[in-house]
Amino acid sequence: MEEKEFEIPVPWGQIAAKSWGNDKNQLVLMIHGTSDNAGSFDRLISHLPDTFYYIAFDLPGHGKSSHFPSNIPLHEINYMLAVNMVVNYVNREKIILIGHSWGGQMAMLYSQFYPERVLRLVVIEAVYFSPVSVDYFKQCTTEYIDSVIKLLEKSKTSKPPVYSFEKAKHAIINGRMYGKLKPEAAEPLLKRCLNSIGDNQYQITNDLRLKTKHCLFVDMDFCVSVIKEHPVTCPLLIIVGKDSTPLLEYYKEFLKELKHANPKCTTMEVNGNHDVHNNNPELVGPPIHSFLTTSNL
Repeated sequence: MEEKEFEIPVPWGQIAAKSWGNDKNQLVLMIHGTSDNAGSFDRLISHLPDTFYYIAFDLPGHGKSSHFPSNIPLHEINYMLAVNMVVNYVNREKIILIGHSWGGQMAMLYSQFYPERVLRLVVIEAVYFSPVSVDYFKQCTTEYIDSVIKLLEKSKTSKPPVYSFEKAKHAIINGRMYGKLKPEAAEPLLKRCLNSIGDNQYQITNDLRLKTKHCLFVDMDFCVSVIKEHPVTCPLLIIVGKDSTPLLEYYKEFLKELKHANPKCTTMEVNGNHDVHNNNPELVGPPIHSFLTTSNL
């Protein structure tokens, strides 16, 4: 499918996006994870049906997109605001969402907030925003506040580190929370997140504040209550890697309530780690292909 680049204007600058396919077809909006960018879906696209129109975009502070204003801390609500601006910009009555990791968490939440807009939802290596226990709430929040203050102060005087291309690639491959990226999976990310400042000298464009995002929810019981009160009603496919964290076990009670409210929810495991959609798109593509094209869901 032909690939096109474009920009979406937002009050703080622009959101960089790319599309594949015929824009007359049903739109599939793709949301990447923390510190990734729209390139994380490049290798998956060829395994998906060409009867849809796909848009992936760099979240603020990622890839080629503008950073949020420099004097504010980052909160997940900031990013939900950005996602909604993108949806409003594409101006489609109904969309399909595919999200990976943190992007999957946002896609899930968006489907709760705006169920009338979402036809189908695919979540890869995610279930819901990570809850914080009540016991840990005070420590978590004060540590967040202190770390943001330090980071904002540091940003006034320090400059982003400079890498050779080889060291930048090594950082992208190995700087993952869960497992590594294959070299060929790192390539499309590097194309969007490196800023050349000299002969074989690069800076990674990701916002340093991404290291201090604040968690939206407190306590797993709260998450279960929220999904019970505001269920995801569209057909939903959750895909997790067998070599990643045991998400399906961790969210056992949440998934029980989710599936009770939505019989069109399916969970499945595939071989691979947290970045299975990028490392092994041939394993993730077929079930998504089937999910998108099955009419009787």
